[in-house]
Amino acid sequence: MNNLIQKFLIYDSAEISDALDSLNIDGALLGLKPIVGNVKMCGYAFTVKYAQYQVKPLEAHGAANYIDDVPAGSVIVVDNAGSDNATTWGDILTRVALNKHINGTVVNGAVRDIEFIIQSKYPLFTKHIYMRSGKNRVYLENTMCNVTINQVVIKPGDIIFGDMNGVLVVPVEYAKEVLNRAYNIKQTEEKIIQAVTDGMALSEARTLYRYDKPWLQN
Repeated sequence: MNNLIQKFLIYDSAEISDALDSLNIDGALLGLKPIVGNVKMCGYAFTVKYAQYQVKPLEAHGAANYIDDVPAGSVIVVDNAGSDNATTWGDILTRVALNKHINGTVVNGAVRDIEFIIQSKYPLFTKHIYMRSGKNRVYLENTMCNVTINQVVIKPGDIIFGDMNGVLVVPVEYAKEVLNRAYNIKQTEEKIIQAVTDGMALSEARTLYRYDKPWLQN
């Protein structure tokens, strides 16, 4: 696994979110929840954009064949405009993703076949669960393009991080600074926890270790 991705996996989404906040970067993808418990996901974004047919075609057009081009170690980000009326991820795609060593998938829309997904422990984050296929209901508009989820722009190659708290996007150009700040935040919070465990008042511990700006080294 890429060394930068390994470094992100040391942290949790709360620490990374606080680091993004300190840089005034909105990276939180609201409403996307994990299907599988106790998972952590990180990788470079491979973006996929779907659109809905206005008139349903008579034949299928292989809207999910894009997965053949997804590199190992990626996180697939599927944008179907948050739609809940047809799925864009399921059993077959999960099996292919596992075989290709893809790190996880984020779906701004609906998924199905969650029994197998839970069983396989594949990291999947989504807005909706539904059974109806997207076949002949959605078409592949583009891949490796900018997509926008809840007003957050995700660019191909950005870092996608997910755990039980939700999903974050880290613009790749800020990745090293976010890691530096997440490290300081983690250290600060550990010092506060130890101080209050030893009997210090929370207000005193927070003042002593600069809880107001935990990304600063202290």
